[in-house]
Amino acid sequence: MRSKAHRIVLYHFRKFGWLVIFIIAQNLLFASAEAFTNKYIDSIKQLHADDSSVVAEIAKKAELLRLQKKLDESALLYKYLGAHYQKLSVFDTAIFYYDKSFELATSNNNAALQSASLYNKSISLQALGNFQLALNVAKQAFLIDSLQNNTRNIVLSLNNIAACCEKLNLMEKALFYQLRAVVITEQMNDAELQALSHFNLATIYSKTGNQNKALVYFNLANDSYLSLLQKDTASYTSRLGKTEVDYAIGNLHLQSNDFETASFYFEKALKEKYLISDKTGIAKCFAQLGNIAYLRKDYNNAFNYNMQALQMKLQINDQEGTALIFSNIAKIRMKEGRIDEALLFINKSMPIAYQIDAFVILKENYLMQTSIYKTMKKHELALESSMLYANILDTLYRIQGQRAVQEMSVKYETDKTEQQNKLLLQENTIKEITIQKQKTTTLYLLGIAILILLIVIIVYIQLQSKKKANIAIQKKNDLLHQQNEKIEHQKFEIQNKNRELTDSIHYAKRIQDSMLVHPEGILQKLADYFILFRPKDIVSGDFYWVAEKNDTIIVAAIDCTGHGVPGAFMSMLGDAYLHQIVYTHSITAPDEILNHLSRYIREALSQKATNNQDGMDMVVCSIHKKSKQMDFACAKNPLIYIKNNELVKVKGDNLPVGGDAYEIVPFTRHSILLDSPVCVYIFSDGYQDQFGGQNNKKFMQKRMQELMVQHYEKPMAEQKQIFEQEYDAWKGDNEQIDDVVLFGFKL
Repeated sequence: MRSKAHRIVLYHFRKFGWLVIFIIAQNLLFASAEAFTNKYIDSIKQLHADDSSVVAEIAKKAELLRLQKKLDESALLYKYLGAHYQKLSVFDTAIFYYDKSFELATSNNNAALQSASLYNKSISLQALGNFQLALNVAKQAFLIDSLQNNTRNIVLSLNNIAACCEKLNLMEKALFYQLRAVVITEQMNDAELQALSHFNLATIYSKTGNQNKALVYFNLANDSYLSLLQKDTASYTSRLGKTEVDYAIGNLHLQSNDFETASFYFEKALKEKYLISDKTGIAKCFAQLGNIAYLRKDYNNAFNYNMQALQMKLQINDQEGTALIFSNIAKIRMKEGRIDEALLFINKSMPIAYQIDAFVILKENYLMQTSIYKTMKKHELALESSMLYANILDTLYRIQGQRAVQEMSVKYETDKTEQQNKLLLQENTIKEITIQKQKTTTLYLLGIAILILLIVIIVYIQLQSKKKANIAIQKKNDLLHQQNEKIEHQKFEIQNKNRELTDSIHYAKRIQDSMLVHPEGILQKLADYFILFRPKDIVSGDFYWVAEKNDTIIVAAIDCTGHGVPGAFMSMLGDAYLHQIVYTHSITAPDEILNHLSRYIREALSQKATNNQDGMDMVVCSIHKKSKQMDFACAKNPLIYIKNNELVKVKGDNLPVGGDAYEIVPFTRHSILLDSPVCVYIFSDGYQDQFGGQNNKKFMQKRMQELMVQHYEKPMAEQKQIFEQEYDAWKGDNEQIDDVVLFGFKL
């Protein structure tokens, strides 16, 4: 379980990590864009000086060049004006100038400047939080780079697209685009570009929990930056990149509770960031050193580090960072028992957090405030803070639920758009081929007609009757040939569309398979188990779920409404909310899990307003390692266990999870003592409802129970083979009627 300090570490990295990456990538892109004449190079370089008069002069010069129809020079200056404001974090103004640069570059057919303007506009849009529009703009830049076959810009655009996908939580796509960038850079002799791509790939691996791969690619990026820094011509970009690698490696070690190594890398990054005057980076390093001191209960140093971080946050006008540091300092003072000072810092954090809707910070502040008022015996104020905390918590739950549904919608729409684009491209190609064939056929027929005409003139008298017959036959042949071509074309289109549809569903299956817990992960929690999982179609509405939280193992078998694609959408929604309930809110009681999940499903699908009846039948088991007890709750589906040679069937509550617009009724919690061996079975209704046998009837649950009693003492792997053989023999050549999940385990 991650501590609050760990979550703060991840929060800082996710907020600022990609922004630094963008700055590095942006400088790389600018390095490839050369001024068109020496006349403007000095003016462009002056943009980096903190002099508003210089900026105004450049803006006037750009407009004058535009009026003189010197469009490339004007577009270049506008691009660097955008870069200047982007560096100052005035992103709306930066986007304004990037749009002007793109418009002029488009008028003059300058693809290099078009790409650069779009690329930088995408970075500014990401800084403003408009990630979907940023992704669209980044893909537009990538298309231009691809048409120009500009390898270096292609790599930068792929890095940018991966960053947008990561912000939209499309992690599989982010990894896909970033790996493409890495493959290309490893074939190039460009250490700076290799360092950037390796760093970004490591960041994605870190955010998806693959810390080993993350460390490998962070080290590769570090090696590239070290080779660049050994040169006298080392750029600011290289020095900044090196500090970010050290900071990121420090984060990895902090997540593993290796405080000594983490401190070493943060202090190393801090020294380097002072040398290059990176105030944002300095604030990050001080904040992380403060987190480590807090985790070590060294509250004096924790306070000092956070105060130094606060000084930098105020200098760069980072409101959210300032509010968070104030909150962290309050937490430190509470640990020291200095509650008056803690309350003072909370009151400094509150108005800033409210101004920027920082609900996570507000939640922590109200929680501390409630505790302080209770300690001070100011019960009315404590009650008021507690109620405000509950309101903020409810707001966060609602936002998280909406975000989960929105992310699924964005993912679906993104995949759908890509498939439609592929289909449109293929349809246009087919039309071009068809038109070309028609032209060839016309010329061919014209030649034949001329030849026939010459023959007819020569032998008109002798072959007049035969000529008429030949012409008639020729017309019939032509008509038949055209009809055959039309039939073949229609057949090809149908096959192509069917293949595209099947490919889309198979892609959805890969996404759903990645959701299911890997057998190695289950074996770490359950020593002896089996899972019989057979979707009716390619994707499934049934799924299983395994997790561990607070020394409690949670096991569930879920049957969503429907099967195929509709069922799969419900299963993805169920999986997302189960993760939120168990891992985010630390809820492990099975009946509470069902109660929360039911409420989330109703709210997500607006069931009360729309009378939507979709839901889930499921069983959730919570296995407590220390107390040797298993609690469970059942929504419609039963749970069967065998203990002391006796089979016991516990019927589920007669209500589903979600799927009903009436008042929510709490689910019932059952318990089993694990004082002797127990064999447990949870399942959906797909197995027992399968038609087959000699009379083509349902398998029935009674026959399942007989199999359980006969074979429960055998190892779970052997039991799985028996259940599979019985199912296949019963089904025979019949169609599978529903998804199947059968989960058995021994305790």
